[in-house]
Amino acid sequence: MTDISALSNLTEINRPEGLGLVIEGTALENLHGLENLEYIAGKVRIFDNFALESLEGFGSPAFIGADSTVFIYDNPVLDLCAVPTVCDRIESGHPLVLEDNGSAGECNFIPIAAAVCETVSTEEVTAADTEVYPNPVSDVLHFSAPVTQVLVYDAAGRTVLQRAEECRSVRVADLRAGLYFYEVADGGERYRGRFVKE
Repeated sequence: MTDISALSNLTEINRPEGLGLVIEGTALENLHGLENLEYIAGKVRIFDNFALESLEGFGSPAFIGADSTVFIYDNPVLDLCAVPTVCDRIESGHPLVLEDNGSAGECNFIPIAAAVCETVSTEEVTAADTEVYPNPVSDVLHFSAPVTQVLVYDAAGRTVLQRAEECRSVRVADLRAGLYFYEVADGGERYRGRFVKE
C-alpha cells in the first residue's frame, strides 16, 4: 500500500477496548489521507513501515483518546524528533511507546524525545523570506534573507552552534551527520525549522 487518500472522509474510529488504528507493513511515506480524522478511541499501532518518513497527515495532535496507547515502532526511516503528535502525547502524560524507529536512536526514547520537544517548538514557523538552503547540507547553510541571530540544536536539544551577528549563512561542515533544528531571529521575529547535515 502506497496511498491512503481513500480514507480522507474518515473522521472517527471508536473501538475503546481494542485496536483503533493499525498501520503496518506499508510502503507509505507519510499519512496523508488521515487529515480529517478527529478522534480515535482504542490502541494506535504504527509499525513495520519500511518507507514511512513522517507522520504528516496524521490528524491533529490532540485527537487520540487519553486512555489510548500509541505504539510507534520498527519504522526504519521515520524521524520522530519534534513531531507534534509525539510531543503532545509526552506533554500530556498519555500512554506512548517509541522503539526502533529511524531517528538513529535519537528520539526513540521518551526522555530524549521530551527534551527535543521542550527545546524546539513543535510549530515549525518559517517565513518566505527566511528559507534555508541547501537542505540537506554538507558545508554552508544559507538563509534567503539576512538574519540577526542563529541557534542550531542537535536532536537531543543541545545548542551546537550560535551566532549573534547579522549574516546570510553559517558554516555547518564541522557538525556530525544527522537531523538539526534551527532558530533564527530576523528583527523582532523568530523562525524555526530543521535541516539535515550530510
